[in-house]
Parts: sequence; structure tokens; C-alpha cells
Amino acid sequence: MPLLGPGACQAAGKRRVHVGPSLLLSAGVALGSWIAIVPILLIVPFMVRRTLIEERMRADALPGYVGYMQRVRSRIVPGVW
Repeated sequence: MPLLGPGACQAAGKRRVHVGPSLLLSAGVALGSWIAIVPILLIVPFMVRRTLIEERMRADALPGYVGYMQRVRSRIVPGVW
């Protein structure tokens, strides 16, 4: 089964796993509670670690995933990482 490009993955909602918790955690900052930054700073390293582990597993299990990773550089924040 061929891997889909970035547009197809975004259309299928693949980023929701990372975006949902990010939006939930940033809601406190958006409402003016700067203490809400603490949980964000604690959780972000775990999200990055999880992403790296998942990508390593997919690269081992799915033929063509390495090529997909080279084409699609953004992992959590489009255009950043």
C-alpha cells in the first residue's frame, strides 16, 4: 500500500493527535493565565519523544516511509518541525 502525501494525511486528520493536546494546553495562556505555561513545558518534550519513536517504528514497518519523511519535513508544527 503506497503512502499518501501530506495533503491526504492532513485531510484524514492525522495531525489531530498532536494538535488537540496542544490546543487544550495553550487555552490557559490564551485566557491570560501565564501559570498555564508550566504544563505545556512539561508535556512538549514527551510529545516530541513520542513522535520520534512513532516515526522510527513506521520507518521500520512501512516500505516507503523514509521517503515520505524526506518529502514531509513538518512533524508537529507545519513549517517549523
